Amino acid sequence: MPADANCYRTREPSLTTITRNFMELKDHCGGVVDLRDAADILRVPKRRLYDVVNVLQGVGLMERVRRNTVSWEEDPAEDDESLRDLRCECDALLKEEASLDAAIKKLAAAAWSAKSETTAYVHLRDIRAMEGLEGQTLIAVTSLPDEISSIDVGGSPERGMFEMLVKSEGRSPLRGFLCPAGFCSFTDVMDLACGDGPSPSDDLDSGSPSVVVKQEEIEFENDVLDCILDALFDPSRQHSKNSMDLLPTPSPLKEEDGLAHGFSEQEMVDFLKKMGYVLRHD
Repeated sequence: MPADANCYRTREPSLTTITRNFMELKDHCGGVVDLRDAADILRVPKRRLYDVVNVLQGVGLMERVRRNTVSWEEDPAEDDESLRDLRCECDALLKEEASLDAAIKKLAAAAWSAKSETTAYVHLRDIRAMEGLEGQTLIAVTSLPDEISSIDVGGSPERGMFEMLVKSEGRSPLRGFLCPAGFCSFTDVMDLACGDGPSPSDDLDSGSPSVVVKQEEIEFENDVLDCILDALFDPSRQHSKNSMDLLPTPSPLKEEDGLAHGFSEQEMVDFLKKMGYVLRHD
């Protein structure tokens, strides 16, 4: 075989390339293709084009009309009802996906707004309406944003007593708010220590504001919160460790003292001074 023939063979496109290029003629020739014109357009030997046509005929995609003319067979799947149903289903799924993406973006924006919005709140009556919270004492503890805090609850269920310990890893100031059963608002724990107790005169269904928070910030060490909460809920308990040993014995309180139970104002102030804590209003 001459050397120039070998060079010509190496320059010939593969059958795969010829087939791809030949398929592109389908939309430009109206479904009927003259193989001589196709060979000139694709710049391939006609015999190579015949090889491609024979394969397409074998799989039922083409039929020979005349010696050098072939036509594309109509794809029966184009008008198949099941195919149309699948396409409709795909369109519906695409719309649903777009709707879900929009909902996710909307919820993400709403969540971010709630985190950055200073007026975001929840009504106490809505919390009271939750199953299992009717007639329960509610405690809220706040800390700085992004501060990691932990709450441990222990005690003796048999004796109806429990102990709550609130800690902040960053040792940042914490604030505690108490809402006993039957009361209509939260009260700062430090206000309770100073004798300013909540008033149960208003009913929860009266539509009154559900959360009452003093504007002044009261800073206190985290360990004190455990002492105060434990004293408020279990004034008769005898403490036996660390700073709990310094808690005074609760004295009987009169109704005009402002607290239904627990320590009097002077007893709590004396205790805090003994512990070395200073309460200040910024």
